Amino acid sequence: MAVAEHFRGRVVSWDVVNEAIADDGSGLRDTVFRQKLGDEYIADAFRIARQADPQALLFYNDYGGEGLNQKSNRIYDLVQGLRAQGVPIDGVGLQMHITGSSPPSTASVASNMQRLASLGLLVNISEMDVRIRDLPAATRLETQRSVYRSIVGVCVAEPRCDAVTFWGFTDAHSWIDAQFGADDPLLFDDQYGAKPAYSGVFDALSRR
Repeated sequence: MAVAEHFRGRVVSWDVVNEAIADDGSGLRDTVFRQKLGDEYIADAFRIARQADPQALLFYNDYGGEGLNQKSNRIYDLVQGLRAQGVPIDGVGLQMHITGSSPPSTASVASNMQRLASLGLLVNISEMDVRIRDLPAATRLETQRSVYRSIVGVCVAEPRCDAVTFWGFTDAHSWIDAQFGADDPLLFDDQYGAKPAYSGVFDALSRR
């Protein structure tokens, strides 16, 4: 609350609650917040955030629920319940940490965005990167370009998808490379040169 109050009126949006749903979609993750505060900590966090910064948009943010699956169903149920209770939530961030070899289908992502939008929520792609290490070397960059173009294009086509954020901008400083080894997931290479992925995003934003 102190951080939100400090930047009150100067921040467009806050990720108020992050990654609260279990990976298998079975329910809430057993976090320290849930252990200490109970299941209502999510609703309470949004109410406190609204009080601290009334003008900012308030988002729930998670990974693994970008398309239609058990986890995204559980995320949908969570935010639908929050809206029904009058909890001040404005949107959902779909992190979009994905692989070039098995990205979610554009139809699945679009359907998920549409059902979240039908609740009156905004939808953002909030942390996108596309891993390519497990692809044949000759096709990696072109496949990555295609995936970026397709997924960003889904956001462009959805009126309530109003932002795309990439989790870093150069492969030289990707959290993925630091944690898992070289996987070149971003729009710029180690020398800060634009990759084909950059043109894929540009084409999507230009509706090409």
